[in-house]
Amino acid sequence: MVMARTYEIVRNPTNDGVRGIHVAGDVDLSSHDELLQTILDTIEPGVTELVIDLSDVTFFDSGALGVLVAGHNAARRADCAYRIVNPPDLVRRVLRTTGILDLLAGGPAPAAKRQPA
Repeated sequence: MVMARTYEIVRNPTNDGVRGIHVAGDVDLSSHDELLQTILDTIEPGVTELVIDLSDVTFFDSGALGVLVAGHNAARRADCAYRIVNPPDLVRRVLRTTGILDLLAGGPAPAAKRQPA
């Protein structure tokens, strides 16, 4: 039996070296590898900032937290600003409880929402 995909990851090119990734649905074991690879692939020469929009995340496990931290570390090594924006309450609580909300969250987001295909 093939399980239905319960998440969506969309890369959004923007201007001036800023890139956005919009994440939707359940961020769990089935999506960790793809999300991390998308983050790593987006941190490329010329990218100065990566914005991860979590506004449509419906589930967020501890492994997802590790993916976001690994992405932050990779961006830092590449001298690329990195931040998450619009975390729903369930994600915000996890980030606050673990003490990394301030590390990963920033100010107002540039347009990182999903663009029509």
